[in-house]
Amino acid sequence: MNVKVKRVELISALKKAIKTREAAIAQQAKNDADYDKAVKDRHESIKSAVLAGKAKITDVTISYRNNGEATVTVTLPAALTTEIKRAYIKHVSINEHEINEIKSAVALLELSEEDHVSASAYKNVAQYLV
Repeated sequence: MNVKVKRVELISALKKAIKTREAAIAQQAKNDADYDKAVKDRHESIKSAVLAGKAKITDVTISYRNNGEATVTVTLPAALTTEIKRAYIKHVSINEHEINEIKSAVALLELSEEDHVSASAYKNVAQYLV
């Protein structure tokens, strides 16, 4: 069986795959930043609740080995007990290494003067196609 894949169309598909992966990575970075901000805000809310007397202290543990630090356990008001959800992109196990591999494949394909790519060349990049 002789399969012919147009080089220009393959390059276009690979460039689309790069954009999709970069967008997914950027979106996940934004999701992570939003989550980190929500956690930081929650910590500040808990501190405020403790200082305002809205959170009941239930236990205190003192550790003299750690420069006299204490761990305080509190019962939080209902408003602070909701879980903070982290948004995930389904296929963001993608890393920069994979994007670099696709870019290298595109660069090599752009150097070629052939109209079609071989089946083995296609097989090497097919895993990256969206």
